[in-house]
Order: sequence, then C-alpha cells, then structure tokens
Amino acid sequence: MEAMSVESLADRYGAIWLAIKAARAYALERVEEVREKLTELHDPQASVVVMGSFARREATPDSDFDWMLLIDGASNPDHFTLAAQIVEALSELGIPKPGPTELFGKLVSSHDLIHYIAGTKDTNENLTRRLLLLLESTAITNEPLRERVIRNVLARYVINDRSIRSQSGKFNGIPHFLLNDSRSLLADDGSGFCVKNVGAWPRGMGDQEYQTSFFQKAFVYCRSTYVLHSRATPSRIIGQGKR
Repeated sequence: MEAMSVESLADRYGAIWLAIKAARAYALERVEEVREKLTELHDPQASVVVMGSFARREATPDSDFDWMLLIDGASNPDHFTLAAQIVEALSELGIPKPGPTELFGKLVSSHDLIHYIAGTKDTNENLTRRLLLLLESTAITNEPLRERVIRNVLARYVINDRSIRSQSGKFNGIPHFLLNDSRSLLADDGSGFCVKNVGAWPRGMGDQEYQTSFFQKAFVYCRSTYVLHSRATPSRIIGQGKR
C-alpha cells in the first residue's frame, strides 16, 4: 500500500487543517535554519540527527529540539569539540534545548545502537534513541551516514532473529527483538508522557492525551513491524549494510 502524506489526504477530502499546516511549516523552517547554520561543521564520521516533533514536522514554538550527534567511525576527541560547537550554534539561533530526559543533545555511538541489541548492555536510553532513529528522525548534516546506521540497525534485528531457525526448521516470521524493543518503548513513552504532562493539565485531560499519543505510536510501530515481516529478508538487508 502506497503511503499517503497529510497534504494528499487533505486534498482528497477537501480538508483544511490549519494547525497541522502551521506546525509543518514551522518545523521545516527551523530545521532549514539549523541546517544552514551547521553547514561548516562537517565531519565525515558524524551526522547531526533531529528526532521527535521536528522530525515528524509537528513542531510548535514550545517543542523541544531533540538532536544527537551520531558517530559512525573511529573514536575521536574532536567529536566532543564538535558537539560543543553545535550547542553554541543552536543557542545563537534561539533553538529550544532538548527535553529534560537527557536522552538528546549529546554524542551517540552507532556501535552501541547496533551491537547492544538484545544484550545486557542495552539500556532504556540506548533503546529509545535506536527506535526513534528508525521511526522518526531527520538528518541535519551527513544524511548518508544516518541512512547507513539505520540499514545496519535493521540488519542486526533481522540477522540475529529471523535467521535463527525454530525447532520446526523454519525461519522466524517476525523479528522478535524488534517487537520486544517496540513494546518496551511504548511502555516507557506512555509512562513518561503522563509523568511529564498530567500534573500540568485539567483533571482528566492527561488520560485523553496519553491515549492519543499511545495509539498513534502503537500504529506506527505495528506498521513498521509488518513492513519488516512482509518485505525484509536477511539477504536484502545484508546487501545494503556497511561494507
């Protein structure tokens, strides 16, 4: 089934969603401002990646700008200097800081995102960054690096799970590590949303907003799992991974 954008959906039904239109325009404008500002801060082993509402193009002036400096290559102390320069550049633009969870606004290694899947070292923070990278991220700089890391994350999920034969001799039909991680993220996202917002809203409002957020993200995660189940094969993913 071909994906349908919000714009094409509005055109089909003659709808005018002013709030959505304004949020998309604002997000695009701010992201382009940041991209232009960071043009000179290029590193072949790094990519500035934004996630959350700005990546989904649903941002408002009150939205957090959740970004990370994704490193895919050898460790280099200069990357810490680069991260500090990014923080300074964003401050000069008046870009909102990342949220209070301390998940973003820092260096993130592709090694941890890829090789800690299903391992004892895979923290909630690492899991959250990995799935948001897959589901709702946009590269501000060095888009090929972001795409490469995403391909290798998917390869890890598919190779380590679907390539394992069951007792009947058949390959797994669904990548269970991805399914389990998605379930964990849904639980963490829902509880975190309530803790952050319920106390600030009128009684009852938090539950409604939580349900909306939960089912929206549940739909996205289920759809991504279906796509992997129906289309992805280990050989296809391996062929596009890191060489």
